[in-house]
Amino acid sequence: MGHERVGALPKTKPWRKVVKGIASYNGDEEQSRRIANQTLENVRDRFESIQRDPNVRAAFKFLTELAVAGAGGQAITFQLPDNPTAFTIARTLDSAVPAHTGSSEYAALAKAAATDAIANWYVQNARILRSGKKPAQQVASAKSPAFSSRSSPSDILTTF
Repeated sequence: MGHERVGALPKTKPWRKVVKGIASYNGDEEQSRRIANQTLENVRDRFESIQRDPNVRAAFKFLTELAVAGAGGQAITFQLPDNPTAFTIARTLDSAVPAHTGSSEYAALAKAAATDAIANWYVQNARILRSGKKPAQQVASAKSPAFSSRSSPSDILTTF
């Protein structure tokens, strides 16, 4: 069974220290603990920096504007066609999150997470969307609101 990973391990001094520790590992429990602690510290540092990445911010901004657009508001940074599909929304997301700024790894992760949120919303609401009834009529009776001009931003965001 293999593992899939996006991007490469950072080449910073702290990560090189982890790689060096793994390469020289001799089975000693204390050495194992030092490698694990350094890895955890490095990951914590990465999680702290991810919130400042422009790609992650762009993905969250896109999802927020998508919710506003679904509530009948105006999307500021992108334009969606009438009755957008999950595919057209994901394609618009791809344009809204430029990988040329910030970390390309964070851009890939942010796009994947936002695309998953969009796909999950469509899966949860597929029955309503295919019903042929006006989505606004379905909002009141559905457990998950349809993407309509009557949905509030909080209704839509809770489905993400």
